[in-house]
Amino acid sequence: MAKLIPRPYVLIQLRSGETEYENYSQELLKNNIKVTKIERLESKRLSYRFNSKLEEMPNHKPDFKPNIRCLYHCTCIEKSSICEEGLGKTMSRTGDFGNGFYFSDSPINCLYYSDFANHPERATILACLVVLGDCKIYEPECFDPSLTKAPEKETLSRVPRYYDSVMGSTSGVNQYVVYENWQVKVEYIITFAVYKEIKESIQIMPKADMSSQACQKRKASESKAWKYVAVGLGFGAVGFLATPLIAVAALGTVGFTSGGVAAGSIAAAIQSTIGNVAAGSAFAMAQSAAATGAVSVGTQLAGGTVLGTASAAVMKLFKKETDSAAVSQKKLIRRKLTVQPFHKKID
Repeated sequence: MAKLIPRPYVLIQLRSGETEYENYSQELLKNNIKVTKIERLESKRLSYRFNSKLEEMPNHKPDFKPNIRCLYHCTCIEKSSICEEGLGKTMSRTGDFGNGFYFSDSPINCLYYSDFANHPERATILACLVVLGDCKIYEPECFDPSLTKAPEKETLSRVPRYYDSVMGSTSGVNQYVVYENWQVKVEYIITFAVYKEIKESIQIMPKADMSSQACQKRKASESKAWKYVAVGLGFGAVGFLATPLIAVAALGTVGFTSGGVAAGSIAAAIQSTIGNVAAGSAFAMAQSAAATGAVSVGTQLAGGTVLGTASAAVMKLFKKETDSAAVSQKKLIRRKLTVQPFHKKID
Protein backbone atom coordinates (compact mmCIF):
# COMPACT_ATOMS: atom_id res chain seq x y z
CA MET A 1 0.00 0.00 0.00
CA ALA A 2 1.40 3.34 -1.06
CA LYS A 3 2.43 5.65 1.72
CA LEU A 4 0.51 8.93 1.82
CA ILE A 5 2.71 11.97 1.43
CA PRO A 6 1.66 14.72 3.82
CA ARG A 7 0.75 18.06 2.31
CA PRO A 8 3.48 20.69 2.59
CA TYR A 9 1.05 23.18 4.10
CA VAL A 10 -1.77 23.51 6.60
CA LEU A 11 -4.97 25.53 6.26
CA ILE A 12 -6.45 26.63 9.56
CA GLN A 13 -10.03 27.83 9.37
CA LEU A 14 -10.75 30.85 11.53
CA ARG A 15 -13.93 31.03 13.53
CA SER A 16 -16.39 33.87 13.80
CA GLY A 17 -15.60 35.84 16.92
CA GLU A 18 -11.82 35.43 16.64
CA THR A 19 -9.96 38.71 16.37
CA GLU A 20 -8.44 38.00 12.93
CA TYR A 21 -11.77 36.85 11.53
CA GLU A 22 -13.67 39.87 12.80
CA ASN A 23 -11.05 42.35 11.58
CA TYR A 24 -11.12 41.07 8.00
CA SER A 25 -14.87 40.47 8.01
CA GLN A 26 -15.63 44.05 9.03
CA GLU A 27 -13.11 45.49 6.58
CA LEU A 28 -14.62 43.59 3.64
CA LEU A 29 -18.19 44.29 4.71
CA LYS A 30 -17.44 48.02 4.46
CA ASN A 31 -16.76 47.30 0.78
CA ASN A 32 -20.03 45.37 0.31
CA ILE A 33 -18.25 42.01 0.43
CA LYS A 34 -19.56 39.33 2.78
CA VAL A 35 -17.00 36.90 4.18
CA THR A 36 -18.11 33.26 4.18
CA LYS A 37 -14.82 31.67 5.24
CA ILE A 38 -11.30 32.74 6.24
CA GLU A 39 -8.38 30.30 6.28
CA ARG A 40 -4.87 31.02 7.52
CA LEU A 41 -2.16 29.47 5.36
CA GLU A 42 0.81 27.94 7.13
CA SER A 43 3.57 26.64 4.87
CA LYS A 44 7.12 26.10 6.09
CA ARG A 45 8.46 26.08 2.54
CA LEU A 46 6.79 29.34 1.50
CA SER A 47 7.69 30.99 4.79
CA TYR A 48 11.31 29.93 4.35
CA ARG A 49 11.40 31.34 0.81
CA PHE A 50 9.97 34.65 1.98
CA ASN A 51 12.12 35.03 5.09
CA SER A 52 15.41 33.83 3.58
CA LYS A 53 15.13 36.22 0.63
CA LEU A 54 14.26 39.01 2.99
CA GLU A 55 17.34 38.28 5.09
CA GLU A 56 19.56 38.19 1.98
CA MET A 57 18.49 41.61 0.68
CA PRO A 58 20.88 43.69 2.83
CA ASN A 59 23.78 41.78 1.22
CA HIS A 60 22.72 43.08 -2.21
CA LYS A 61 21.27 46.39 -1.06
CA PRO A 62 23.07 47.73 2.04
CA ASP A 63 20.40 50.34 2.80
CA PHE A 64 17.47 48.05 2.03
CA LYS A 65 14.28 48.66 4.00
CA PRO A 66 11.57 45.96 3.61
CA ASN A 67 8.61 48.36 3.62
CA ILE A 68 6.15 45.49 4.15
CA ARG A 69 2.43 46.16 3.61
CA CYS A 70 -0.64 43.97 4.07
CA LEU A 71 -2.50 44.16 0.73
CA TYR A 72 -5.28 42.37 -1.16
CA HIS A 73 -5.15 40.25 -4.31
CA CYS A 74 -8.13 38.52 -5.95
CA THR A 75 -7.62 35.32 -7.95
CA CYS A 76 -9.55 32.44 -9.49
CA ILE A 77 -6.58 30.04 -9.33
CA GLU A 78 -7.23 26.78 -7.48
CA LYS A 79 -6.67 27.07 -3.73
CA SER A 80 -4.35 24.04 -3.65
CA SER A 81 -2.04 25.68 -6.18
CA ILE A 82 -1.85 28.84 -4.09
CA CYS A 83 -1.06 26.84 -0.96
CA GLU A 84 1.71 24.84 -2.62
CA GLU A 85 3.36 27.47 -4.81
CA GLY A 86 2.25 30.81 -3.45
CA LEU A 87 1.87 33.37 -6.22
CA GLY A 88 3.31 31.72 -9.32
CA LYS A 89 3.93 33.27 -12.72
CA THR A 90 0.50 32.10 -13.87
CA MET A 91 -0.97 34.51 -11.33
CA SER A 92 0.81 37.54 -12.73
CA ARG A 93 -1.07 39.73 -15.19
CA THR A 94 -0.45 42.56 -17.62
CA GLY A 95 -2.00 45.85 -16.63
CA ASP A 96 -1.22 49.51 -16.09
CA PHE A 97 2.33 48.73 -14.91
CA GLY A 98 3.21 45.83 -17.18
CA ASN A 99 3.45 42.18 -16.24
CA GLY A 100 3.53 41.67 -12.50
CA PHE A 101 1.61 40.81 -9.34
CA TYR A 102 -1.06 43.42 -8.65
CA PHE A 103 -2.35 44.36 -5.21
CA SER A 104 -4.68 46.92 -3.72
CA ASP A 105 -5.31 48.36 -0.28
CA SER A 106 -9.02 48.26 -1.18
CA PRO A 107 -10.74 44.82 -1.16
CA ILE A 108 -13.41 45.81 -3.69
CA ASN A 109 -10.86 47.26 -6.11
CA CYS A 110 -8.87 44.03 -6.37
CA LEU A 111 -11.98 42.30 -7.82
CA TYR A 112 -11.89 44.51 -10.90
CA TYR A 113 -8.31 43.52 -11.63
CA SER A 114 -8.97 39.78 -11.64
CA ASP A 115 -10.94 37.16 -13.54
CA PHE A 116 -13.76 37.36 -11.02
CA ALA A 117 -16.41 38.25 -13.64
CA ASN A 118 -15.80 34.96 -15.50
CA HIS A 119 -15.43 32.65 -12.48
CA PRO A 120 -17.11 34.23 -9.43
CA GLU A 121 -17.68 30.82 -7.85
CA ARG A 122 -13.90 30.12 -7.76
CA ALA A 123 -12.69 33.55 -6.73
CA THR A 124 -10.91 34.12 -3.45
CA ILE A 125 -9.35 37.22 -1.94
CA LEU A 126 -5.82 36.77 -0.64
CA ALA A 127 -4.60 38.90 2.25
CA CYS A 128 -0.84 39.05 1.68
CA LEU A 129 2.32 40.47 3.18
CA VAL A 130 4.02 42.33 0.33
CA VAL A 131 7.63 43.53 0.38
CA LEU A 132 7.52 46.86 -1.46
CA GLY A 133 11.09 47.86 -0.56
CA ASP A 134 12.17 50.95 -2.49
CA CYS A 135 8.90 51.71 -4.25
CA LYS A 136 8.63 54.03 -7.25
CA ILE A 137 5.54 56.19 -6.85
CA TYR A 138 4.00 57.38 -10.10
CA GLU A 139 2.08 60.63 -10.48
CA PRO A 140 -1.73 60.15 -10.43
CA GLU A 141 -3.15 58.88 -13.74
CA CYS A 142 0.34 57.98 -15.04
CA PHE A 143 1.21 54.41 -16.09
CA ASP A 144 3.87 52.30 -17.79
CA PRO A 145 2.34 49.15 -19.36
CA SER A 146 5.72 48.15 -20.85
CA LEU A 147 7.28 47.07 -17.52
CA THR A 148 8.38 43.47 -17.02
CA LYS A 149 10.39 44.20 -13.87
CA ALA A 150 10.75 47.03 -11.40
CA PRO A 151 11.92 50.15 -13.28
CA GLU A 152 15.40 51.60 -13.33
CA LYS A 153 16.01 54.59 -11.11
CA GLU A 154 16.16 58.00 -12.75
CA THR A 155 19.56 58.80 -11.19
CA LEU A 156 21.95 56.07 -12.33
CA SER A 157 24.49 57.01 -9.66
CA ARG A 158 22.09 55.70 -7.04
CA VAL A 159 22.81 52.21 -5.76
CA PRO A 160 21.09 49.83 -6.22
CA ARG A 161 20.16 50.55 -9.80
CA TYR A 162 16.53 49.38 -9.76
CA TYR A 163 13.44 49.96 -7.64
CA ASP A 164 11.78 47.01 -5.88
CA SER A 165 8.15 47.80 -6.75
CA VAL A 166 5.84 50.47 -8.14
CA MET A 167 2.72 52.23 -6.94
CA GLY A 168 0.24 54.30 -8.92
CA SER A 169 -3.24 55.67 -8.37
CA THR A 170 -6.34 56.18 -10.47
CA SER A 171 -9.10 58.41 -9.11
CA GLY A 172 -7.61 58.01 -5.65
CA VAL A 173 -7.45 54.19 -5.78
CA ASN A 174 -3.97 52.74 -5.30
CA GLN A 175 -2.35 49.87 -7.21
CA TYR A 176 0.81 48.18 -5.92
CA VAL A 177 2.87 45.96 -8.21
CA VAL A 178 5.84 43.67 -7.52
CA TYR A 179 7.61 41.54 -10.13
CA GLU A 180 9.17 38.75 -8.02
CA ASN A 181 6.97 36.16 -6.31
CA TRP A 182 9.27 35.87 -3.29
CA GLN A 183 8.13 39.41 -2.36
CA VAL A 184 4.68 38.02 -1.51
CA LYS A 185 3.61 35.83 1.39
CA VAL A 186 -0.03 34.71 1.37
CA GLU A 187 -1.35 34.97 4.92
CA TYR A 188 -5.09 34.40 4.57
CA ILE A 189 -7.39 32.95 1.91
CA ILE A 190 -10.82 34.55 2.07
CA THR A 191 -13.91 32.99 0.49
CA PHE A 192 -16.59 35.60 -0.07
CA ALA A 193 -19.85 36.64 -1.72
CA VAL A 194 -20.83 39.98 -3.25
CA TYR A 195 -24.14 41.66 -3.84
CA LYS A 196 -25.83 40.82 -7.12
CA GLU A 197 -25.74 44.44 -8.33
CA ILE A 198 -21.99 44.64 -7.78
CA LYS A 199 -21.41 41.30 -9.51
CA GLU A 200 -23.35 42.51 -12.57
CA SER A 201 -21.45 45.78 -12.64
CA ILE A 202 -18.15 43.89 -12.63
CA GLN A 203 -19.31 41.70 -15.51
CA ILE A 204 -19.87 44.71 -17.78
CA MET A 205 -16.60 46.37 -16.89
CA PRO A 206 -13.79 46.83 -19.47
CA LYS A 207 -10.79 44.53 -19.25
CA ALA A 208 -8.26 45.23 -16.55
CA ASP A 209 -5.83 47.04 -18.84
CA MET A 210 -8.47 49.47 -20.08
CA SER A 211 -7.15 52.26 -17.89
CA SER A 212 -3.72 52.00 -19.53
CA GLN A 213 -5.42 52.39 -22.93
CA ALA A 214 -7.19 55.45 -21.62
CA CYS A 215 -3.84 56.76 -20.43
CA GLN A 216 -2.38 56.21 -23.89
CA LYS A 217 -5.33 58.09 -25.40
CA ARG A 218 -4.65 60.92 -22.96
CA LYS A 219 -1.00 60.98 -23.98
CA ALA A 220 -2.06 61.08 -27.65
CA SER A 221 -4.27 64.08 -26.89
CA GLU A 222 -1.38 65.77 -25.10
CA SER A 223 0.85 65.10 -28.10
CA LYS A 224 -1.76 66.64 -30.38
CA ALA A 225 -2.07 69.65 -28.10
CA TRP A 226 1.71 70.11 -28.06
CA LYS A 227 1.62 70.23 -31.85
CA TYR A 228 -0.77 73.16 -31.51
CA VAL A 229 1.67 74.76 -29.10
CA ALA A 230 4.51 74.34 -31.60
CA VAL A 231 2.43 75.96 -34.36
CA GLY A 232 1.49 78.82 -32.04
CA LEU A 233 5.10 79.38 -31.05
CA GLY A 234 6.05 79.39 -34.72
CA PHE A 235 3.53 82.12 -35.52
CA GLY A 236 4.62 84.02 -32.44
CA ALA A 237 8.28 83.82 -33.51
CA VAL A 238 7.39 85.15 -36.97
CA GLY A 239 5.55 88.04 -35.34
CA PHE A 240 8.48 88.65 -33.02
CA LEU A 241 10.96 88.89 -35.90
CA ALA A 242 8.75 90.60 -38.48
CA THR A 243 7.22 93.32 -36.28
CA PRO A 244 10.47 95.35 -35.85
CA LEU A 245 11.08 95.37 -39.61
CA ILE A 246 7.55 96.53 -40.42
CA ALA A 247 7.56 99.12 -37.64
CA VAL A 248 10.94 100.57 -38.62
CA ALA A 249 9.85 100.85 -42.25
CA ALA A 250 6.63 102.62 -41.23
CA LEU A 251 8.42 105.00 -38.89
CA GLY A 252 10.90 105.78 -41.61
CA THR A 253 8.13 107.12 -43.85
CA VAL A 254 7.20 109.76 -41.26
CA GLY A 255 10.68 110.88 -40.40
CA PHE A 256 11.54 108.51 -37.56
CA THR A 257 14.96 107.46 -38.82
CA SER A 258 18.43 108.61 -38.00
CA GLY A 259 18.34 110.45 -41.33
CA GLY A 260 15.13 112.27 -40.43
CA VAL A 261 16.27 113.88 -37.18
CA ALA A 262 15.45 117.40 -38.27
CA ALA A 263 11.96 116.55 -39.49
CA GLY A 264 11.14 114.71 -36.30
CA SER A 265 12.48 117.56 -34.12
CA ILE A 266 10.50 120.18 -36.03
CA ALA A 267 7.31 118.15 -35.71
CA ALA A 268 7.88 117.72 -31.98
CA ALA A 269 8.48 121.45 -31.57
CA ILE A 270 5.28 122.32 -33.41
CA GLN A 271 3.27 119.94 -31.21
CA SER A 272 4.78 121.57 -28.13
CA THR A 273 3.94 125.12 -29.26
CA ILE A 274 0.24 124.29 -29.48
CA GLY A 275 0.23 123.13 -25.91
CA ASN A 276 0.36 119.38 -26.54
CA VAL A 277 3.45 118.91 -24.41
CA ALA A 278 2.85 115.22 -23.85
CA ALA A 279 2.48 114.57 -27.55
CA GLY A 280 5.56 116.61 -28.29
CA SER A 281 7.59 114.76 -25.70
CA ALA A 282 6.49 111.35 -26.94
CA PHE A 283 7.20 112.41 -30.52
CA ALA A 284 10.65 113.63 -29.54
CA MET A 285 11.38 110.48 -27.55
CA ALA A 286 10.46 108.28 -30.50
CA GLN A 287 12.70 110.38 -32.75
CA SER A 288 15.57 110.12 -30.28
CA ALA A 289 15.11 106.36 -30.05
CA ALA A 290 15.18 106.07 -33.82
CA ALA A 291 18.30 108.15 -34.00
CA THR A 292 20.11 105.91 -31.54
CA GLY A 293 18.85 102.64 -32.97
CA ALA A 294 16.63 101.84 -29.97
CA VAL A 295 13.45 101.64 -32.06
CA SER A 296 14.20 97.99 -32.75
CA VAL A 297 14.18 97.29 -29.00
CA GLY A 298 10.76 98.86 -28.54
CA THR A 299 9.27 97.14 -31.53
CA GLN A 300 10.69 93.80 -30.41
CA LEU A 301 8.70 94.27 -27.23
CA ALA A 302 5.63 94.64 -29.44
CA GLY A 303 6.66 91.45 -31.18
CA GLY A 304 6.93 89.81 -27.79
CA THR A 305 3.35 90.83 -27.11
CA VAL A 306 2.29 89.05 -30.30
CA LEU A 307 4.25 85.97 -29.20
CA GLY A 308 2.72 86.01 -25.74
CA THR A 309 -0.82 86.44 -27.08
CA ALA A 310 -0.44 83.59 -29.56
CA SER A 311 1.13 81.31 -26.96
CA ALA A 312 -1.59 82.08 -24.41
CA ALA A 313 -4.31 81.24 -26.92
CA VAL A 314 -2.64 77.98 -27.86
CA MET A 315 -1.97 77.00 -24.24
CA LYS A 316 -5.68 77.55 -23.55
CA LEU A 317 -6.42 75.06 -26.32
CA PHE A 318 -3.79 72.70 -24.88
CA LYS A 319 -5.44 72.85 -21.46
CA LYS A 320 -8.82 72.14 -23.02
CA GLU A 321 -7.41 69.07 -24.82
CA THR A 322 -5.69 67.60 -21.76
CA ASP A 323 -8.55 68.39 -19.38
CA SER A 324 -10.97 66.68 -21.75
CA ALA A 325 -8.77 63.56 -21.86
CA ALA A 326 -8.35 63.51 -18.08
CA VAL A 327 -12.10 63.85 -17.52
CA SER A 328 -12.81 61.01 -19.97
CA GLN A 329 -10.40 58.72 -18.13
CA LYS A 330 -11.74 59.63 -14.71
CA LYS A 331 -15.29 58.91 -15.89
CA LEU A 332 -14.14 55.45 -16.99
CA ILE A 333 -12.40 54.69 -13.70
CA ARG A 334 -15.18 56.21 -11.61
CA ARG A 335 -17.62 53.94 -13.42
CA LYS A 336 -15.43 51.00 -12.45
CA LEU A 337 -14.95 51.89 -8.81
CA THR A 338 -18.11 53.62 -7.60
CA VAL A 339 -19.86 51.25 -5.20
CA GLN A 340 -22.99 52.14 -3.29
CA PRO A 341 -24.13 50.15 -0.25
CA PHE A 342 -26.85 47.63 -0.97
CA HIS A 343 -29.21 46.14 1.55
CA LYS A 344 -30.36 43.22 -0.51
CA LYS A 345 -29.85 39.52 -0.64
CA ILE A 346 -26.30 38.37 -1.31
CA ASP A 347 -25.71 35.78 -4.04
